[in-house]
Amino acid sequence: MAHIVFNTVSGVDGVITLRDNVFMDFWRMAFKMNKRRVPIRFNENSIKSVVPHVSNDRILSAPVNKSWVDLVNSNINSLINSGYTWTRGHLSYNCTNVDLNRIHRGFTTYMLTHTHDTLAISPEDLVRLKWIMPNLNSHHYSQFMLRAYDASYVNKDEESGYLERFFSTAVPHLEAINAYVHRIESDMFKPRMASWNNAYISSLPANIDRVETPCLEWSLKGEDGCSDAVKTDWNFGEFRSMDMDIYSSDPQYNVYDLKNILGKDYETAYWDGDNPQEWDVSNTFNTTKGSCEIKPWQHHLTNTVIKPWLRSCGVPDVDHICSPIAIGSIDPAWIEEFCYSMGGAGRDMRITEADLIE
Repeated sequence: MAHIVFNTVSGVDGVITLRDNVFMDFWRMAFKMNKRRVPIRFNENSIKSVVPHVSNDRILSAPVNKSWVDLVNSNINSLINSGYTWTRGHLSYNCTNVDLNRIHRGFTTYMLTHTHDTLAISPEDLVRLKWIMPNLNSHHYSQFMLRAYDASYVNKDEESGYLERFFSTAVPHLEAINAYVHRIESDMFKPRMASWNNAYISSLPANIDRVETPCLEWSLKGEDGCSDAVKTDWNFGEFRSMDMDIYSSDPQYNVYDLKNILGKDYETAYWDGDNPQEWDVSNTFNTTKGSCEIKPWQHHLTNTVIKPWLRSCGVPDVDHICSPIAIGSIDPAWIEEFCYSMGGAGRDMRITEADLIE
């Protein structure tokens, strides 16, 4: 049985026991290939955490960063001035999650279609696509899907020079729009997240005031901290449908494949008040970077929050659609000893080294 052995800033070692299946054979290959190419990412994103929220009027009413709004809008204008259609509007200084979701979906749709910021797919067909699980990372599959479900879709990829111009002219503006939308979102108070975090922390032993767990990610982000400067995605294609058990909300697992998607996972969509029926809300884009995150709370969140929410929205709540890929487990006693914090800052659990033992 394979393991990931890692060390942290605080000197604490950890061992992740990996699952044994066809997907994990692929995941281990991606881990080894990316470990050769890029170092481990080492910043504030290297930790996943659940922290309680104490109501604070200043936080609740904190104004949006106007410079970020200006950058989103200026890049939308530059996109339009470059000859591309934009129907998703702009942001105001009093923008809400609804506005940010609208702009973000314009970005993801353009990155999928190369020609549109909106897809004319009915709610019924969007739900049908959840069951079909199309490999949208496959260009041929996505083109087939778009023609089948959006009668207004026109493909321009085959026009001479179109794709080259799109990636050189449109993509830099789209990536800037995406990066600053995410920055605005990260600054916003999220009532659903605050409520769930408080409930989860209160369910733990007395005096535990936060849980902070390490995340293994490769250092490949560009200057915006959002877009990949180095592509390390591995397309696992039909593995998604070959073994539905790779997606699991079973409490025996607490380590998951780090999300590697174009849009949002279901958890993020829930915090943001987004529509889970949308095509770009998914836990996988059929790609992996061979990286992972330790989240002992994930099975509880999936079963008690995400699944009921999806049912209420008419979206399938089966594991292979709404649960992340579970890649293995780490001893819960290790998490309690090193990742639970009682008053003040805990240990620095960011990963500095990681090796695959097969």
